[in-house]
Amino acid sequence: MFKFLWSTLWGQIILTFLISMVPVIELRGAIPVGATLGLPFYVNYAMAAIGNLLPVPFILLLIPHILNFMERFKIFKPIVKWVRKKAMKNSKKIGTDTASEDTT
Repeated sequence: MFKFLWSTLWGQIILTFLISMVPVIELRGAIPVGATLGLPFYVNYAMAAIGNLLPVPFILLLIPHILNFMERFKIFKPIVKWVRKKAMKNSKKIGTDTASEDTT
């Protein structure tokens, strides 16, 4: 199976796509890998960008459920409290910026 990922164009595209979905590596790792495999720049960048953005809606939808689950355990309560406090603090900034832009 791994030979398919290196030896065919579709395999190289899929490999670039999958690498870009991995947290921490993301585009910084996927674009150089695609370039090393010889993918054309536009295909390489498009697959890396799509692969990098694809998980975002799922992550945003799952965060409240994950935090609720983590809050059940005593060890995670301070972390969950910190994350929620930080999110609320930053949501006020976003709300203020949006309101000021609408009035101008």
